[in-house]
Amino acid sequence: MESESKIEQYLSMAKSASGSAVSEVIERALVEPGLFAFGELLELPSVRQLETSDQSQWFELLGIFAYGVWEDYTARGEALPQLSGRHQLKLRQLTVISLASEQKVLPYPELMKKLGIPNVRQLEDMLITECFYMDIVKGKLDQKQSCLIVHDAISRDVKKSSVNKLVTQLTGWLDHSEELLGAVQQRIDFTQGAAQMEKARKELANDKREKKLQDMKDSEIRGPALQELDMIRNPLDIGDEERLSRSKREQDYIY
Repeated sequence: MESESKIEQYLSMAKSASGSAVSEVIERALVEPGLFAFGELLELPSVRQLETSDQSQWFELLGIFAYGVWEDYTARGEALPQLSGRHQLKLRQLTVISLASEQKVLPYPELMKKLGIPNVRQLEDMLITECFYMDIVKGKLDQKQSCLIVHDAISRDVKKSSVNKLVTQLTGWLDHSEELLGAVQQRIDFTQGAAQMEKARKELANDKREKKLQDMKDSEIRGPALQELDMIRNPLDIGDEERLSRSKREQDYIY
């Protein structure tokens, strides 16, 4: 919200200005702390008129701050207004935002080249104090691997000519996300099915085990009872055994 109120202020000033006064508004807007979106300012009729005037270099510079990076300025530096220290800082911040939006791991050598910073110490100081503390980029510095690991970054303006490309990228991302969700759902279904099968297997094994235990208990109870029942059904005392044996011996001697 703070950024929106700041840009509204400069939009109001630029609408009512013309010629060099518009250039002065642009110059002030470019160094405004916390302001990183300049697309609306660039589209104002009073600003667009600068493109074909003797103030065209300010229109081009505003375009670089809206959509470009540090190397875009250095490639055209001689034809553009000289940047103050504050302008240089803002353009480097915008460059870091763009790079962080494209890559999640940014090697120090690449950053130093893209930002025109000569050494690691200055690079780290700039990233910490002017990016992390300003909340325009979130991440951490990996000094062992000499890189910036990006967690998040604020957004920048998008050119109208780049909208179709952006829509294509977002559509591709959406399609890929749907494919991933489908694969995840399949994995969930498979896991749930496997869990249900394992549960059924365990229940069946438990039922078999319980039946076997019950059968064993029944056998332990039934064994002695059956023996006792046999003795009741077939009583045979010692005297009977002797009589049967003697009768058999006597029959052996009868022809």
